[in-house]
Amino acid sequence: MDSEITIMGKKLTVIKSERKRPKQSGNILYIPVSFDEHALKEYLRMRLRRIIKSEFSKLSSSGKFFLVGEINFEIVRNFRDKSIISMLKGSTILVREDTIKLSRVDIREILIHELAHIFSSHHDEKFLMAMRYIGGKQRRLPIQL
Repeated sequence: MDSEITIMGKKLTVIKSERKRPKQSGNILYIPVSFDEHALKEYLRMRLRRIIKSEFSKLSSSGKFFLVGEINFEIVRNFRDKSIISMLKGSTILVREDTIKLSRVDIREILIHELAHIFSSHHDEKFLMAMRYIGGKQRRLPIQL
């Protein structure tokens, strides 16, 4: 099964190998022979979760904001509204699984956007101030995957 997938903004060729665990080397992703489509999706979901947690850790350790409580992350297949990439639900940030295609910078911007919703549920001035405070310069979020 040689195919191509996009991870973190890079097109990778997927090659089955005798490895026990997936490994990326340059533009090649080596996966175990035992991997089927479901196993590959689960691996990509796990990798996206790790990236999100890493970016959240970087943001929260910057000292710009302090949250009491815990933020959880959940990877979802999709939302009813196909245009939604992520959403804050209580203290859980839901992220669509195909977000793995975006670059790390875009994933960070999505986190900043959702964290700002903790301070304001609408896209009002308070929300924009929170975005600038948490993440510095505001960028346009990716709207299509």
